[in-house]
Amino acid sequence: MSFRRGVIWARVALAIVFTIGGALTAGAQGRRGGVAEPYTPAADAKDLKAVIFKWMWSTGMLKGHDERDMVASLEYQGKGTIQVDGQPCTLTKYRASTNYQTFSQRIQYACTRPNGQTYSNIEVVSGMYAWNEDTPGAQIGPTTGPTKGKATPMPAAVQERLIRFWASPQGAPKAAVAGTSETFLLGPTQALFSRTAPRRWAKRPCRGKTESL
Repeated sequence: MSFRRGVIWARVALAIVFTIGGALTAGAQGRRGGVAEPYTPAADAKDLKAVIFKWMWSTGMLKGHDERDMVASLEYQGKGTIQVDGQPCTLTKYRASTNYQTFSQRIQYACTRPNGQTYSNIEVVSGMYAWNEDTPGAQIGPTTGPTKGKATPMPAAVQERLIRFWASPQGAPKAAVAGTSETFLLGPTQALFSRTAPRRWAKRPCRGKTESL
C-alpha cells in the first residue's frame, strides 16, 4: 500500500513540475516575443531587396538563422598571368588579403616577365589611401624607434585599387548594399557605416590583424 501511495505522489509531483515548467517556458517566450523567421523572398521576386538577398545567398555569404552577411575578411591565393606595365608576367606568388570592415586590401605578388626578368610588389589600399610596400606592414611599428621596410604613397592608384576591392564576387554585393541607403551594415559584427559621414581611414591589414597607421 505504501508503495502504491509513493507512486501516486510521484506522478502528482511530476505533473506539477511539468505544468509549472510549461507555464514558465510560455511566459519566457511571450516576453521575448519568440524568434523572428528569417526573410525569404518569393521565388519570382525581382525587387531590390530580393535581388541582393539572392545574390548574397547564392555566393554563400549569408549565415545564421537570420541569414545575414557574415563575410568580414578573405584570403586569396592564385596563379596565372597578370599585366605589369602592359606586359604579361607569369605569377610565381599571388596573395590577396581583404578586410571588408576596414575597407582594406593588401595584394602581394611576384612574377616573371617573358625575358626572364622577375618582378614583385605589395600593393595596398585602405579607404581613400593607397601605397606600395617593400615588405608586408612596412613602416608599421612603435611611435618611437626604427621601423622595418618602406611604404611609398600611391595616390594615383586609389581608384583602380578600390575598383578591384569592390568588384570582387563578395565585394560587389556589399557595394550594392552600401548604395541602398546613407548608412549600412557590413560583416558579422554588423558594424555601422555612413556614406555622408565617413570614418577616418586609419587602418590597414597586416599579418592577419589590423594595425593603425
